[in-house]
Amino acid sequence: FTYDADMEWDMNTPWYRPTRVCHVVSGAEFGWRTGGGKWPAYYPDSVGAVVNVGPGSPTGICFGYGAKFPAKYQRALFICDWSYGKLYAVHMSPHGASYTGELEEFITGTPLPLTDIVIRPQDGAMYFAVGGRKVQSGLYRVTYVGDEATAEVDAQDAKEKAARATRQKLEQLHEGSHEDAIEHAWPHLDDGDRIIRYAARTAIEHRPREEWMKKALQETNTEASLQALLALARSYERKDKGSGEGIDRAPPTFKDEARDAEFAEAQTQILDALAKHDWAKLTDDQRITLLRTYAITFCRTGPPAMEQRKELISKFDALFPASSYELNNELAQLLVYLQAPSATPKAIDLLLSAPTQEQQLAYAKTLRHAHSGWTPQLRKKFFRWFHRAANYRGGAAFTLFVENMKKDAVALLSAEEKKSLAPILNAKPPAELTFVEEEPREFVKKWTVDELADTLEKNLKDRNFDHGKKMFAAAKCFA
Repeated sequence: FTYDADMEWDMNTPWYRPTRVCHVVSGAEFGWRTGGGKWPAYYPDSVGAVVNVGPGSPTGICFGYGAKFPAKYQRALFICDWSYGKLYAVHMSPHGASYTGELEEFITGTPLPLTDIVIRPQDGAMYFAVGGRKVQSGLYRVTYVGDEATAEVDAQDAKEKAARATRQKLEQLHEGSHEDAIEHAWPHLDDGDRIIRYAARTAIEHRPREEWMKKALQETNTEASLQALLALARSYERKDKGSGEGIDRAPPTFKDEARDAEFAEAQTQILDALAKHDWAKLTDDQRITLLRTYAITFCRTGPPAMEQRKELISKFDALFPASSYELNNELAQLLVYLQAPSATPKAIDLLLSAPTQEQQLAYAKTLRHAHSGWTPQLRKKFFRWFHRAANYRGGAAFTLFVENMKKDAVALLSAEEKKSLAPILNAKPPAELTFVEEEPREFVKKWTVDELADTLEKNLKDRNFDHGKKMFAAAKCFA
């Protein structure tokens, strides 16, 4: 495990990653890239976090093994946050082949700039050091006084032991040459555990592609097929363009030009296999995997041919917008990359109605590359949004991120468009902060807390969180 740092300059952007505890499984990828290139945690080829902590400065970490503490603290992972003066105990719970965690503020102080921590086996006590940046250094000793048993406990939790054993067996295939890796890993591509699927796909990617390409293209199990096709897309690398990580970039020209025969053939085979999946029958997670595989395929093998592009636009235009922000974010990127004219007005609607500045920034980041589908009215709506965004707040680079998005979008304007939009492009942003453009709502009833008490206590299942965010924004709560 590790306590991963954040990048505070990115705060309040969709790509901000809080400090977090990560399970460093074999072959783990956590999507860390510079600026907006970071992967969302929901990507299937990113492991994600055990627990998100928040802003901070991670320093030393250690498990409580060997401490004369109650059992749950012996098994806890202790993590030091220098900037906020907090020593957390992370209580791990087995979750399939990995873990989830709960945070407990174990020790806090102002100031308490923690630097490192250790359990001393000779006395079973915890020792931690503080100091740095002209703060008085110090060494602290922590012992337990109480009635709970402090006898040494097994480090490993017996729960989910079989799942962890399966993952570890697959991880052994990640190193060295294992001619039977495909035989052993393939049955786990459709495992219900995301981390086991990850370990199986990684094992397959370590084998020569010719051993398993045909099998990947012919797989009929839905989950196994999606994972295998993702592995196949990831196995290619364009030497002239770099491997690529995402399609949030200036779209290609889609000219009928000569293409590398190997990449063109591979792309056609992957796209044909992906086309067999019925969107309506996929779970949302599977839909994300499908969209991610399309993106990786284009990054690794180049843009699709013109005829393929038309077919993809027709297919995904009918599915956009979808039921969740995550799907809409990926669909918007794919359709803008394909230069679908219909994507622009739909993405503008999503941008202007998105309930958080993070979601709005995500759509704006994509729209800055849109070449087609614009009308004078849509241009005005888009560039007026930058007036709103100028009032948003974030990390040290936040203003620069917004300015660069606008700069990229302006670069696509014709001279005539720049002239007609000049009053908006050059206008000083209003001082008043408006998160979402909402029509005034009709007054219906002034609710009291007592009237809502029963609902709050008994009936808070299956709620629509996206709708809740919109209501939160409509009521000006964000402001």
